[in-house]
Amino acid sequence: MRTLSFRTKSEEREFWDKADLSELFEEGEWQTLEWTPREDRCGRCGSLMQLRSIDLHLANNLVTLHRVKFYICPTCQHTKLAPEIETLAREIETRVQQVILQRQPA
Repeated sequence: MRTLSFRTKSEEREFWDKADLSELFEEGEWQTLEWTPREDRCGRCGSLMQLRSIDLHLANNLVTLHRVKFYICPTCQHTKLAPEIETLAREIETRVQQVILQRQPA
């Protein structure tokens, strides 16, 4: 497989906009390609997202996580929590609901 190098991100984007992957491989050569989404890229438009921090209120404001990682896309305004924060938030919501259910009279 051919090795590629680019002087600028703009040059790289332009290349991939026009590229035919079959031209990168030798005839008969098989490659396994794996796409891994980047945490700092927008899932809608692919732009580089800006990292911010917010206070995240969970479980009807019973729990607040301060200064958590939060991404916003400057192009399409899509927002998302950092994956580890999203996982933690789901776990907190679930556990708070379990505690609330346990405290309710039967």
